[in-house]
Amino acid sequence: MSAHAPSWPRRLAIGSVLVVAVTVFALSFDAITEVAVRVGAVNARMRWLVPIAIDGGIIAGCATLWAQALEGRHSWRSRLFVALLLGLSVWVNVEHAASGPGGLLARVIAGSPPVILFGALELVADQFLRSARTHGRDVTAGTGAVPAGTPPHMEPAVDPERLVEPPDDLPVTERARHTLAAYLDGGGDSSDRGLAAAIAERTGCHPRTAYRVIQQRLSASSAHAQDNGDAEARADPARVG
Repeated sequence: MSAHAPSWPRRLAIGSVLVVAVTVFALSFDAITEVAVRVGAVNARMRWLVPIAIDGGIIAGCATLWAQALEGRHSWRSRLFVALLLGLSVWVNVEHAASGPGGLLARVIAGSPPVILFGALELVADQFLRSARTHGRDVTAGTGAVPAGTPPHMEPAVDPERLVEPPDDLPVTERARHTLAAYLDGGGDSSDRGLAAAIAERTGCHPRTAYRVIQQRLSASSAHAQDNGDAEARADPARVG
């Protein structure tokens, strides 16, 4: 969303989706608790824990997937976890309708709340992920730094041959720091696109490790510049020197 676009459509969308999510969670909650007691899975006193475990697990799994997406990672284990719980929730909700007089339509309606819950969560996540990525692009636009989570194949690559080979006896992170320092001493810029991928290829570290080392160097440079600015301000408070 552009900086000049009104924010109320996004807020309305998120608010509406959250209302739907709470509604279908309540419907699924009622169905799962009733089935859990009816089939003897739990006693009546503990019935409320079953939908929290199943549908709450779906929410937790989705949140994990969102966090991984922000980091540019994808885990089949997290996806399998969500898929299994989603399938279980649909099954139990459909079973809730099977004991009634309704036919196929009743079962379809009964099985829809978990699917709608998952869809609503994904819609909310999409809004926040887009906002986070847009913010990341805005922050790094002035320096050319590569936002976190950018796939290496989308980065214009710095030639790894331009980077020095670090000593083999250094730990992986120190190898990355050594190579970065040599690159900067040779006139390179820490904001050069593809630098993280090049350092990773040259030193054998993971691209995220190289990116973290670059960000630490940028942070240290910013702090040093701020310290110099504070020192100049103390030396010349009126800025007339």
